[in-house]
Amino acid sequence: MANNESDIAQLDEATISLVNIVEAYSATTKGIEAQEYTQTINGGEPRRHRED
Repeated sequence: MANNESDIAQLDEATISLVNIVEAYSATTKGIEAQEYTQTINGGEPRRHRED
């Protein structure tokens, strides 16, 4: 039984890692979509920060 518990713990860790990867990918994708949307609203030009 101890072996099964170890396997389950490893699967839990792998699942948590996979969830973190998926969440990071999702956030990146949403960020890109938001950037593209902003560029579309601004006539296709990316927003630039002024350098003073």
